[in-house]
Amino acid sequence: MENVNSTRMELLKLQAKLKTAKNGHKLLKEKVSELVRNFYVLVKELKEKRLEVESLQKHVFQEYEFAKTKLFDEEINLLFAMPNHVFELDFSTDNFLGIEVPNINVCENVLDSHMPYSPLSSTSSLDKTVQDFYNLFPKLVYLASLEKKVNMVCDEIEKGKRRVNSLENVLIPNYESKILEIENKLSENERSNLARLMKVKNMIIDKQN
Repeated sequence: MENVNSTRMELLKLQAKLKTAKNGHKLLKEKVSELVRNFYVLVKELKEKRLEVESLQKHVFQEYEFAKTKLFDEEINLLFAMPNHVFELDFSTDNFLGIEVPNINVCENVLDSHMPYSPLSSTSSLDKTVQDFYNLFPKLVYLASLEKKVNMVCDEIEKGKRRVNSLENVLIPNYESKILEIENKLSENERSNLARLMKVKNMIIDKQN
């Protein structure tokens, strides 16, 4: 154990630090508990959204494969090269329980209410596939941002747990040990001073007699 300056001033400083550490430990545990509770809510939403996107994605690609049986690849590539939708992504951040998490808004601009190609050059199944692709994109973006949010909350929980353990198992016991050492030293000094005073008192009494 490192040497400690055994004075009452040092004792008061350590007691103040111990109180602060215990308060911080309590608040940090509460924050971690709240993060864990919200983490499970986010994970549940992530699972639901992922299933929804995977189902829609599977359906869209099945439609696309079916559409390919009606047209040549060159014709399909040409039709897909003429979009009538433009997506713009607006990036920002939200404060989620003290964590700066990404927020991505998808702005959809419809260039034309009609498909940008002649109906005679396409099929109804391909038209539906194209529209479903447009509907899928915002869901993919939201799923990606939600997954990033879950990962960031998970990292913050791990960091919080490490801090709680550090306070609980290292810092607070260290302060308590130092305080106990100083209190024992001060008590020992008080007993020594009292013994000297009693000895001086007895010497004075003996001289007077």
